[in-house]
Amino acid sequence: MTSFREGSPQFIKEAMACNLPIVSTDIGDVRDNIEKTKGCFITSFNSNDVAENIRKALAFDKPTNGRNDIKFLDNNLIAKQIIDIYRKINSKNNK
Repeated sequence: MTSFREGSPQFIKEAMACNLPIVSTDIGDVRDNIEKTKGCFITSFNSNDVAENIRKALAFDKPTNGRNDIKFLDNNLIAKQIIDIYRKINSKNNK
């Protein structure tokens, strides 16, 4: 992904969930999501750098550990966190 601006691109998370290598520019939350995952690379906007990182990703000859590295984004975990927030707010309002 060589976008100049993104927030939290869904297809990066989908690629991680499929344990695929990723090459992306440093936009939105991509670096935070992929930086610990071997086989995923942050690239500059320079075409030679993009090409070199694509070569590295293609040479990564096994699945990444992306799915495990984004477990914190699991819908059930996020739903639980939201429910906990609402419970805390509600308990403060009922005092």
